[in-house]
Amino acid sequence: MLTLRNIHKTGEEPNIIDKLTDNPAFTNPDVPLSEVKSIVDQFEASIVAARDGSHLAVSTMHDHEKTTVSVFKALAHYVDKIADGNVTLIWSSGFHQSSQPTPHQKPTLAVSNGMTSGSVKLVAKAIDKAGSYIFQMAKDTLPSSDNQWLLLPRPLILISR
Repeated sequence: MLTLRNIHKTGEEPNIIDKLTDNPAFTNPDVPLSEVKSIVDQFEASIVAARDGSHLAVSTMHDHEKTTVSVFKALAHYVDKIADGNVTLIWSSGFHQSSQPTPHQKPTLAVSNGMTSGSVKLVAKAIDKAGSYIFQMAKDTLPSSDNQWLLLPRPLILISR
């Protein structure tokens, strides 16, 4: 997978065009590189024209920005398809490799220090279709019967999805 950061804000377009030009691994991009260069040139010219703050010039710049991003997304997909995960090929195109996002597993119950001394913050994972939650605590050792548990007041507890 490739990173398509805001390349137009970091000025990487010319580098990508240069690295793709005459690159034997990427001989037939979905968008011809001459067209890509023309789109980038138009976008850069519109940035300069928009410096005066004119509504029309700023709107034109945003239109050119959308076109530029769209074209580079198409190039990124092309490079991704041809490189098929080969990091060397991806780097040779001027793009950067990115890793796939990994899902973050929330703990069922997380306990952290509270805002005041001697307090704790509890964050519990929500349970589907649960109407309410009851949190209890024990002061010293685990109680031997249910009536020895102490109920925690509701304001101390956060439930998250």
